[in-house]
Amino acid sequence: MERQTFEKYNCDLTQIQKNIATYFVGRCYRVTNFFKDKLYVTQAYKSQTGNKAIICQITGIPEKFEISIGFGLKITNVNSLQPLEKIPLDVKVLLGEPLLERNFLNYIFTQTELKRNTFGLGKTDAASFQTLAPIFREREVVREIEVMYCRYCGTKNNARQTNCSKCNATLR
Repeated sequence: MERQTFEKYNCDLTQIQKNIATYFVGRCYRVTNFFKDKLYVTQAYKSQTGNKAIICQITGIPEKFEISIGFGLKITNVNSLQPLEKIPLDVKVLLGEPLLERNFLNYIFTQTELKRNTFGLGKTDAASFQTLAPIFREREVVREIEVMYCRYCGTKNNARQTNCSKCNATLR
């Protein structure tokens, strides 16, 4: 199991969980998200993994949290989460992603908004807060995942793929 600790970031952990789900959906995984207290769990699986899944956990608070990725049994709720094990090499090869952990952590560092105060205002004292005019910021982030339907079997596929994930026919 790979782990990475983040301190003094003050991030929105639910947004990071959504980014993790987007990462796996873009690679044709089925994804399920769970949440309880200070634990955010994303489960990603394909038919090749059987009753097991790749599980990503975010534990902690927005100022200090840990992201870990491992392999374990599929879960139906967050209470049935078992301890994670390292993703075996044969599973990574079967899924076609031998550098899965490295690519995942690289995505977290480069594509998620870690270095911004997206969760809320920083700590200020009451006197300085009253003297400053309120600042309102709005931003909209739109993410689109392009899909392409197979002309032979009709399966929905990621547009970046060259072959259908179901029948292996050429998509272009």
